[in-house]
Amino acid sequence: MTTIDDLSSTLTAAIATEKIGTPVALRVHAIVASDSFDPAAALDAVIGLAGTAFPTKPQRLTARSAGADRQWNVLLNYVGGQTLSFSIASNPDRSAGNCLHLLLIGNHGIIRLEGAELLDERSGGSPENVVYWRRQMTDSHAKNSVVHLS
Repeated sequence: MTTIDDLSSTLTAAIATEKIGTPVALRVHAIVASDSFDPAAALDAVIGLAGTAFPTKPQRLTARSAGADRQWNVLLNYVGGQTLSFSIASNPDRSAGNCLHLLLIGNHGIIRLEGAELLDERSGGSPENVVYWRRQMTDSHAKNSVVHLS
């Protein structure tokens, strides 16, 4: 079983080799085998993972939803210029299982990882963080604009 901590450790070790250079972008695509998933909790977990690669905090968020909130696309821009692109969709076909694809792009190379259990019920940080990210995602989607984070 691959957990968020395993992915974080793997990313840290890969970045330490300096083979990819400086991380500049993280792309995460997830499919969750459930119709009752929490995209904000998943985003919180992914932001925690991005903290492994990016030394600064998120500055701007843009979010869009489709399919009666069964798919979310979130773009975060960081103070240091890095970008996190996160897409999550639900697939009620539980036999398909969860699927995660992660691509960390550096100025000299890339790291590609997969970990199906990232988005299980234990993923995500504190409930306060999940509420915060849910509000930011909802605001950006409702206003159809960028939300500047404090």
